[in-house]
Amino acid sequence: MNLILAAVLFGISMVGFYTIHLQKQLDKISKELEDFRFKVYKGFADVHKDIDMVDKTMKNQTQGKQQLNG
Repeated sequence: MNLILAAVLFGISMVGFYTIHLQKQLDKISKELEDFRFKVYKGFADVHKDIDMVDKTMKNQTQGKQQLNG
């Protein structure tokens, strides 16, 4: 009887330790995903900033040509 009780308690403790291990891994993966998402959002922001800069440059060039031809 004591052997069965010891085996059950050992099994419960192993499940507990494995659960803690899995939680640590999930936290690590969650942090990596958050960092990746931040990099992606920052990349989109940089692309939009570059597009806006190109739009302004094109607009300025068009206005300059119109003034020259004007």
